[in-house]
Amino acid sequence: MKVIALIVILSAVVSAHLRRWELVPTKDGGVELYDLTQPLPEVRVDTSDVIFELYTKSNPSSAQILTAGGSYTGNFVASKETKLVTHGWMNEGDHMSAIRDGWIQAGDYNVIVIDWSAEAGNWNYAQAKAAVTGVGEIVATFINWLASLGASTNNMQLVGHSLGAHVCGVAGNRVTAGRLNRITGMDPAAPLFGSESAADRLDASDAGFVQVIHTNGGLLGWYDAMGTADFYPNGGKFQPGCDFDVTGACSHGRSTEFFAESITTGTGFKAYQCGSWDDFNAGNCASNPTALMGEKLSSSASGTYFLATASSSPYALG
Repeated sequence: MKVIALIVILSAVVSAHLRRWELVPTKDGGVELYDLTQPLPEVRVDTSDVIFELYTKSNPSSAQILTAGGSYTGNFVASKETKLVTHGWMNEGDHMSAIRDGWIQAGDYNVIVIDWSAEAGNWNYAQAKAAVTGVGEIVATFINWLASLGASTNNMQLVGHSLGAHVCGVAGNRVTAGRLNRITGMDPAAPLFGSESAADRLDASDAGFVQVIHTNGGLLGWYDAMGTADFYPNGGKFQPGCDFDVTGACSHGRSTEFFAESITTGTGFKAYQCGSWDDFNAGNCASNPTALMGEKLSSSASGTYFLATASSSPYALG
């Protein structure tokens, strides 16, 4: 009995030790341990740190800079659908150019790229993470301003990658002008979000419909379902074509490529409602409800979906 008790105690000590540390990404593409007993840095985000770049069919490649509360509205038309997209850690607005260009090609929208690289460009991941809530609140203020111009929040979609997915979640939670129509989280960041409150990260309550695309779940991305409809291409952890993807960076970024392709593809990312990747591969879900992952997803979809993709572009297999 004493031996068993000792094993239980040692197991508890090891478990507690492991819970103290979490792997976070580093600027050189690696990972390092972060001590969870240390509070996150305090970060004050200034409105000038978040830039809103408007693109339309009239200015498809030259941004018009909008400022909440300002008199300049550029080519923004309140009656048109508004699509906003933002990047993640160590990226900037141009990183979302494929999604921006896809929307410009696909329809007559107000396309707004949110560039918060002043904070996201911090090589210290913990500091960039600590800025997410402040950035999200600034985005919410901007959306409220668009609504004051006559735009309807029910005609808006937010799309964000990694930390940017949580920026979208915070914005959706804080908007007061009305509930956002849709948010899409592209592999929402996992490091340092495990104990975060739902109000300060992406979750299903942040918009009328929340889609989540998981491509590096369990490492850089969040694996558990967190949206109205959650998609797990190739199992949602590592993506084919991302060889030797030890840090997960390639698989993590693949979510943005999937979404960009979904805007203009005629094939579509057909996914099957399913309980697991093993069940999908075993053919146990072939007769289950289906949905198209990405831009063309119907708001009637719900639950978890699995699908396979090609290992290189074009990724959609239909």
